[in-house]
Amino acid sequence: MKKNKFLVLVIFVLLIFTFGFTVKISALTESEIRSELLNSTYSDKITRMYINEKGATKFYYQNDTKLNSYGKEIYSILFDFVKNNHYEESLVITNGPLDEYLTQIGIAYQDFVNDHPEFFWLTGGYQSAYKYSENLLGEKTITEISLTPTVSVSYVGAEEMLMDDIDRYIIQVEMLIEESNAYTYNYEKAKFFHDWLVLNNVYSEISEDLSHSAIGALVGEYFPVCEAYAKAFMILCNYADIPTILATGMARERHAWNYVEILGEWYFTDVTWDDPITSPLDPSHIEHVYFLSIIDSEHILDDDQIMPSPLATVRFDSDTVGNFYIINFYNANEEIYFSNEVKEGNNSFEPIDIPQKDGYKFIKWDQEFNNVTENMEIRPVFQKANIEVKGVNGEIIIMDYESIDDIINLEIVVPLNYLFIGWSDGSKYYSSESIITDDVEISPIIKKVIFTIKGMNEVDNNHFTIPLFNLEDIEIEVEEGIIVKNIEKPEVNSFTDEYEMEITFGSVFSDSTITETVTITATGMGVINKVINWVKINYLYIVGGVGGLVLLGIVSSVFKRKKQR
Repeated sequence: MKKNKFLVLVIFVLLIFTFGFTVKISALTESEIRSELLNSTYSDKITRMYINEKGATKFYYQNDTKLNSYGKEIYSILFDFVKNNHYEESLVITNGPLDEYLTQIGIAYQDFVNDHPEFFWLTGGYQSAYKYSENLLGEKTITEISLTPTVSVSYVGAEEMLMDDIDRYIIQVEMLIEESNAYTYNYEKAKFFHDWLVLNNVYSEISEDLSHSAIGALVGEYFPVCEAYAKAFMILCNYADIPTILATGMARERHAWNYVEILGEWYFTDVTWDDPITSPLDPSHIEHVYFLSIIDSEHILDDDQIMPSPLATVRFDSDTVGNFYIINFYNANEEIYFSNEVKEGNNSFEPIDIPQKDGYKFIKWDQEFNNVTENMEIRPVFQKANIEVKGVNGEIIIMDYESIDDIINLEIVVPLNYLFIGWSDGSKYYSSESIITDDVEISPIIKKVIFTIKGMNEVDNNHFTIPLFNLEDIEIEVEEGIIVKNIEKPEVNSFTDEYEMEITFGSVFSDSTITETVTITATGMGVINKVINWVKINYLYIVGGVGGLVLLGIVSSVFKRKKQR
């Protein structure tokens, strides 16, 4: 489908000189966005790129039957991993049901990448690994799992290039979204994105690694192929809150296209096939044969892909679809966080994620949105949550709850030799970032620290034995939620078989710490020390005996020589 770029350029230049041209200026200029990016951190930029709770950005999260609750837990931390870590680092998980996580980590990651092609440097490939401990019976327990995402080859060791492309991506996408706001309806915005991609790209027969990423169709020099067109279209539509997903399969060859949800039905769209195979005489010519259409027999979806439902049975036609209305749903901050276009007389979709307000529970929406006959503004109704906080002994603590910090900052008197783990409602622990959105009973969790030292036997409370003491082999195992913060190791020498070591434990969910003193007896050193002590006591006899043996050997040698003569 490669265009004749030279012919297009010549015609375009002629049109400029013949008729002149106008450029549509975005309300947010490139220089303004670039100025903001100059003062932004990497994390700020990733957050700015993230399409959250819009369009179909949780399609695989919600519809992949292979992704279970453990996989969804991993999926939910992947954005923070991408945001807070160097792009070539690995995700490492050491807490939680690691056996379950190990079977789900790859599924969760691939679903996340399918839902979020805006992180264009992630190819979707990955490597996973795990570590385990083994007891004396040979039973293995997983102690750590990790996932290393595969990054586009162009960015491996090329951080400056990636940072520059992230800036260019943000500038291009935000300017296009701003321009799309000139249109009222979703099908108009989707058509604008479709047309921009066709007019500003040339399908490439040269395929590089970035040819398959969204950046390939959003900036000028990365030789885009079908996957770049489809990912870029998906990103732009979802940014504009138009549910759009990526599909891959066969269409004469390996191919990628999209499904777009308009007025409750999913329409097939293939931007690449609407990019003319040969250059038309008019450079502004755009085809719409495959825009908001129904899928043809040539496009065959891969088995691991998920087909959206319900699929449209006829192509979209704004002239015959009838009246339709815009339904806006607001969150607790009076911001529109979900919009839906509805045909007259139909029911509106309800947002999948209900709005949240700290200290309150969501009760209902302020009005019904069935049998829609007009544009509507829907707002949430909240009721103050019943929050019961208890102390160490079960006593109720009276408080006027404003935020979770009111609970987190409460002083807790912890019994001797116990560790305050954190505040919990029995199903989860609370941190300073938590919010309360339902009736709840929260109590402090206090535990006596139970731990083992790998390779050592505990013969008494905090008394361990080991054949030979080696400082390099100390590995302490604790239960979930507890961490080892520091180990004060003793100095090892050849004349001591008993050592004291201090271990400081802390909690994942609080700043509380406790220090335990343990005694370690090196039983192998005991045997060595007995030998050394016996030598100390009997060294005169030993020296005399050794000297006598040496003298006897000398005399014997002299006697033999004389006899030989």
